[in-house]
Amino acid sequence: MRNLKYYPNFIEHPGLTLKKTLDAYGLSQKQLAIRISMTEKHITAIIKGYSPITTETALKLETVFDISAIFWNNLQKLYDENRTRLNFVKQINEEIKHLPKFKIYNKLAHLGYVKRTDVREEKVFELHKFYAVSSLLNIPKTYSLQFRKSFQEPNKESLIAWLRCGEIEFRKENIGQFSRKTLINSISDIRKLTHIDFKESIRKLKEYLFDIGVYFVFIPYFENTYINGVVRWIKDNPVIQISDRNKYTDIFWFTVFHEICHILKHSKKNIFIDFEEKYKNVSDDEKEADEFARNVLIPKNEYEIFLKKHNYSDESIISFSNEISIPEGIVAGRLAFEGYRDWKSISRFREKMN
Repeated sequence: MRNLKYYPNFIEHPGLTLKKTLDAYGLSQKQLAIRISMTEKHITAIIKGYSPITTETALKLETVFDISAIFWNNLQKLYDENRTRLNFVKQINEEIKHLPKFKIYNKLAHLGYVKRTDVREEKVFELHKFYAVSSLLNIPKTYSLQFRKSFQEPNKESLIAWLRCGEIEFRKENIGQFSRKTLINSISDIRKLTHIDFKESIRKLKEYLFDIGVYFVFIPYFENTYINGVVRWIKDNPVIQISDRNKYTDIFWFTVFHEICHILKHSKKNIFIDFEEKYKNVSDDEKEADEFARNVLIPKNEYEIFLKKHNYSDESIISFSNEISIPEGIVAGRLAFEGYRDWKSISRFREKMN
């Protein structure tokens, strides 16, 4: 792993070592040129650092000075490497001006993804490693994002950081082959998890999906990303990543089934990001995923019959929830979202993600 502490502040071209060796042997540049069939001009270029010591030159120097070609080759190799490192340090210093965009740094440090530091050069260096890029300018190019357009633009650096956390967690695991058929057959069992303690349900959901070849990861909400969840494919496995932005379990479960629909019905090439905002230009894929999630949680026919009764009282919510075996908060949240109840009046039904 790269460490800025080991990056040199100054490097010496191997031509200087050649000049010292000539002086030690009492040879002039012209005499050396004659001995190794090179022009004096070329020897001067090496000594002044304009030209490298090539493998061929190293072999010739070996015969004159009885110093192995390996020595000269390694000297040149070390110079080339350190010169590149110096250029990299210069680049890091130039990129310090971009650090204000990365307000997410302290959050990443808290979660253990980057080193805690107040040194700006180290922060740039840590961000390079975290985002797996050689320049901060490359970060916006690392993901081809397809998502609902909200009225408020998300912070791209924070959004990509949140996605990157999920990718890092995925690569720690050795997950098996994805089974589409098993996922389809497991939807009703996953729905049953809505009834148990939330922390336990997340643990069981993660295990359940893992056995199917779907990686589920919960990453805390990153400020100014406005994100609830995402689904994408990494290698041959779908990855569902969920945040705790809205703090309520009804939104969590809606998001889970929304992402499952993307896995089952939509392109592997796209990254589908789900925001909890007022949207415009919603794609057909997103509409289909919304409809899928609604109907899994609350079967369409039963819901339509319930609505026809025009009774949206607390007692009616409780009765209907028991009838379809779903938590009351999910029914109440659906009614509030569609304008049949106001959010404040149904707050007692909604469970928080503790």
